[in-house]
Amino acid sequence: MMLTVKVRTGSGEPIIKDNMIIIFTDAKRENGKANADVISQIKKLYNTESVTIKKGKTSSRKLIFVGIDDP
Repeated sequence: MMLTVKVRTGSGEPIIKDNMIIIFTDAKRENGKANADVISQIKKLYNTESVTIKKGKTSSRKLIFVGIDDP
């Protein structure tokens, strides 16, 4: 399953809005710390270990694949 994710600074629960998931993180945007936090939150939200950022590794808007079979 492909997800569109918007990353925002701050804390709070993920929000689903306009076919997009808004994830909040306090992690710094350096050395992949914010991306690691986003992946961790998606793993918890969907109860899976298979999460990959397909597009937007340096952007606040990301396309994330969740699941076993990579498209």
